[in-house]
Amino acid sequence: MRCVLTNIYVGVCFRSICTLHCCFKSCLLIIPFFELCNDYTLHGPIFIQEPSHVMFPLDSEEKKVKLSCEVKGNPKPHIRWKLNGTDVDIGMDFRYSVVEGSLLINNPNKTQDAGMYQCIATNSFGTIVSREAKLQFACNREISVLNKAFLRDQCKEIEENNRMGKTGDLFKKIGDTKGTFHAKMGSIKDRNGMDLTEAEAIKKRKLSTEKLMLLNYGVGEDS
Repeated sequence: MRCVLTNIYVGVCFRSICTLHCCFKSCLLIIPFFELCNDYTLHGPIFIQEPSHVMFPLDSEEKKVKLSCEVKGNPKPHIRWKLNGTDVDIGMDFRYSVVEGSLLINNPNKTQDAGMYQCIATNSFGTIVSREAKLQFACNREISVLNKAFLRDQCKEIEENNRMGKTGDLFKKIGDTKGTFHAKMGSIKDRNGMDLTEAEAIKKRKLSTEKLMLLNYGVGEDS
């Protein structure tokens, strides 16, 4: 048995077939050559997916946290994890396990498990360290408040940037309620009850302001 390398495929020749005039090898084509190169080229570890921040609800029925990390390399990289700069001892704590690079924590504990995690991958070509991913614990109610605060901050920034007067109060209300900013924009109406886009609302307010200024300076509509 021997391998035959062609321009396109790698094959295995497993027996000779002879006729009256000649003999030739019977070959089984097994894999495209470019795939063989990709799979078998030696190289250092590379991140396919790095861990992200996780907010774990304390009252969750699922008592498991997953911090994702996916790495490729040849030779296959060894994966380990750090928590707040210290190696996570998988062998000493049965709650921890590494499955295909990702860290699984069973029965997570706020006191022991909260903090900054990093995925470290090593093979004979070198070591790579992932970005930090923060694991936080909170009740569902607290998570809702955090999400609402984020939305309120976004609306406040819009309000400050656009200086939209009374419409700014609407943005603030949006930040205090559920739903997206775009879903609430339809509630802007003129005094006749017709819907206005944001641009139309600004334009109409500007024209009204200019008209009021002219009246204040004694310039009538017929002037």
